[in-house]
Amino acid sequence: GTAGVILAYCSLLSFQAPMVIFMTARVETMMAACQRIAEYKDLPTEAHGLVAVEPEASWPTKGSLVLSNVEMRYQAHLPKVLKGVSIEVGAG
Repeated sequence: GTAGVILAYCSLLSFQAPMVIFMTARVETMMAACQRIAEYKDLPTEAHGLVAVEPEASWPTKGSLVLSNVEMRYQAHLPKVLKGVSIEVGAG
């Protein structure tokens, strides 16, 4: 009688407990995403107040890119990530 009902509910609980934990974690993840969106919407835009500038008439009509012995780092105190890179990209 009663013991059988209690055992049935305990077995049911053991199957449902992992799903409850999973759903709780899922809701927490979605709420964090909503919070992040709420924080981002209040940030100022980067291009606020900028006016598009047309290039000068002397702007090159043929595009090419030449980098000679380029060295770069992400920040002044970090080591160089590019050391002596040279590349030439032709027009077109």
